Amino acid sequence: MKLALVLVLAAGCLSIPSKERPACTMDSDCASGEVCGEGVCWGNPPMGMFAAALVPPSDRDDVVQTQLGSLMIPQNGWLGDVALEAPVTFSGRVEAYCSG
Repeated sequence: MKLALVLVLAAGCLSIPSKERPACTMDSDCASGEVCGEGVCWGNPPMGMFAAALVPPSDRDDVVQTQLGSLMIPQNGWLGDVALEAPVTFSGRVEAYCSG
């Protein structure tokens, strides 16, 4: 009986933190030029042209690094149309050069 009373009292003291509210639920919740994605406001990058190096994760050997010398970031910050290039396979034979 005492154990049940202790459990009831202990359960009354437990506090479960509430789930953090997202910063936004729709684009209108964000500042001008930003979009809402997964509860976070994204976008509104600085104006100008940029250079970029796109590097795949280390466990992906089927894509290669791509370098972009001139990239303009759209106002909403979306870079979904920037893609890594497929690798190129070279084959051949290496022979020693011996002059007679």
